[in-house]
Order: sequence, then C-alpha cells, then structure tokens
Amino acid sequence: MNTLNRISVFVCAMILVLTFVQMVPHGSAVLTPQEKTAAFLNDVVGLDMARYSSSGPHYYTSPTETVMYYLGSSEGDLRVECEFWSGKISWFKIYRLNHTLPILAQPANNTLEDVEAFLDRYQSFIQGSYLLPMRKMLNNVTHEMIDDITEYKPLKLLEGELQLQIIKYDNEGNKIGFWWTQCVSGIIIPENDVGLVFDRGIFEMLGDHWDPDAKVGSDIKVSEEEAIRIARERAQNYSYTMGDNTIVSNFKILDEPVFTELTMMNRDGALYPFWQIRLCLAEVYPGLVTEIRVSLWGDTGEITSIQAVGSLGSPSSDGITSLDGTNTAEQTDEALSSPSASQPTASPRSEPQATASISTESSPSAQPDNNAGLPLIYVIVATAVSVIAISFIAVVLKRRSK
Repeated sequence: MNTLNRISVFVCAMILVLTFVQMVPHGSAVLTPQEKTAAFLNDVVGLDMARYSSSGPHYYTSPTETVMYYLGSSEGDLRVECEFWSGKISWFKIYRLNHTLPILAQPANNTLEDVEAFLDRYQSFIQGSYLLPMRKMLNNVTHEMIDDITEYKPLKLLEGELQLQIIKYDNEGNKIGFWWTQCVSGIIIPENDVGLVFDRGIFEMLGDHWDPDAKVGSDIKVSEEEAIRIARERAQNYSYTMGDNTIVSNFKILDEPVFTELTMMNRDGALYPFWQIRLCLAEVYPGLVTEIRVSLWGDTGEITSIQAVGSLGSPSSDGITSLDGTNTAEQTDEALSSPSASQPTASPRSEPQATASISTESSPSAQPDNNAGLPLIYVIVATAVSVIAISFIAVVLKRRSK
C-alpha cells in the first residue's frame, strides 16, 4: 500500500473517530455535591443568582453528605441546605432567614402550574423516570380541588401504585405540600416517597426518598381477621418474666378494641406485607402492662415477635419472654426495623471543610450522574469501529492496487 493509500486510510479513520466523539453526551462528567447543589438552584429552583451574594459552599460528610450555602440580597437572606444519599439528592430546603420570598428568575404564577413546571425540570435534571407517573397524576388535579383543601382535609388521589396527597399547612393555604407515596397491593409504603413544599407558589423543600429498585416479594395472603385470630391464639399462651423472676401469664384479652396496622417490611432484600396487631387487656398487669403486640408476616402468617407493652413501655426488657423462651425485646428490634432505615436524617452540623464561590451560570450539571460512564463506552465503540473500518479500507485499497 503506497503513501497515498495510507493517508486515505488514516483520514477515513479520523473521520469515524470524530463522528463518534461528537455523539458523546455533553455534561457527562461526574459532579461534586457542591456542583450539583449550585446546578439545582439554577436549573431546577430557578433562583435569580445574579441578585444574590453567596457564602459557601460549606461541605459536611457526617452522617450524610450535606452542602450549605448562605445567600444574601437587599431583599432578604437565604440559607440553602442539600443532603445526598448514595450520590443522589434526598433532601433540599431553602430557609428564609428574613421571612422574605426568594427571588426567582421567572416570577411565580400559581401553585399548581409552578409545581408542574418544577417537577418537569427536576425530572430532566436527574433523568428519573420514576417521576413521570407522579407528574402525570397532576393532570388530574384542578384549581377547584386545591381550593377545597383545608388544613384538616387533605386531598388524596390513588392511581396504580401511587398515592398523591396534597396538604395545606395553614388556613390561608399559602404553604402547600404535594406528597407521592408508593402503594403496593393497597398497602401504603410511607418510606418510599417524594415530597414538595411550596410557599406562595415558590419552592421551599424537596424530599426524595424514592427507591426505584425496591422489590415486592409477595401480595398479602393473610387477611386482617386471620391476622387477629393468629395474634389472639399466640397471646393466650404468652408470658413474660419480671425482674424478680415472677412469671406473668393468663391474660384477659378484650374482644374490642383491636388495633391493626398493615405495612411493608424488608425480608431477604424485598418488601413483604407485615401486620402489627395490638390486643388490649382487660386489666393492668405487673409492669403496668395494658396490651400485647404481635407482629407477623402478611404473606405467610409467621409470627416474628410478641411483646407486652404498657404506658411506661415494656416491663423489664430483660424479662420479656415469648412462647419459645427467646428474648422478645431483641426479636422486636430486629423484626420492626424499617426498610427505610438507610434513609438520611437531619443532624447537627460539623465545621465546614471547604469553601468556594457559587456559579451563577446555567450549568451542564443538570445531566444525570449515570452518564458518567458513557464517554468510555463511546471511545471503545469508536476504536472498534475504526479498527474494522481501517481493515476494510486497507483490503479494498490492496485489491485495487493489484
């Protein structure tokens, strides 16, 4: 192959590589929590950052990654806090230090349209497909329905496996919350939710604890009546031991009232229906015991814990025993651990570890983190295609030269 042919092969290969490079999505670099927070303020909240001077970001890592900004303007000051869980925004709030509304780049219209627009921007920001059904539910909400909501009468809508609850936090209706919660087989899972709070049409808080990968292991197979029957049978044979080794048993259990609660609990990495039954006693027993609580799985009927409970809690946790003689207090702690135990909670802050200026430009950080691996994929594909193309062109040119 002569020099001209080699040059032709090289040029063709470079064209192919450049073509694939252009296909790589922009803004796909991994972003720091500080950058994500700044981008969220600009691209999702729509804060007019040109009107604010900033102090921060202050960055904390315990117990969760948290970023904090202080923003000042002639019209009022703000404190912004953003928490992350596994690299994803789980909680975001704007505190109004002077009770003045944040300054937006675009003025607020009305709460319903503002929430719809916010959810659209947020979905685009994180590329979270789980938000699409939530946004769709807002299409069924009207201004009249919101006007009918009071502080004591929220609006609840159920669609598929989603429940939307709209709450007014004051009689004037200035502060209003939109909360989407997962509902599986008619069972609400409060730990899997997304919530927005707006004040006079302006964003104030986001809570996003949604786990799109949560698995449901089984539908409910044990009815409420069956769960109560199982709990009663077990309670009849239940006993607990006081600190002086006195054994308390033979409880008189009332037919009414009986309190039941159906939730979903984690078992072997999946969510299963879980009954908690509270049986009221006819008299007060040693340790001020007034009820017996029985917990059991709603798919198998298997009892996971039984415990005597009173107005002062459990009587001598070392002495609570079940039918099989095991320590019920330990069983209960493990059995009642919530599947949302991994969710972040607010906590006291430590000293800031880093400071930097906040960007006021629209940032490419609105791109999701899951794009971070795309450039490498595209480079690999581009390289493979280039090698194939070079080989093909070389063969063609070689045949022509013969």
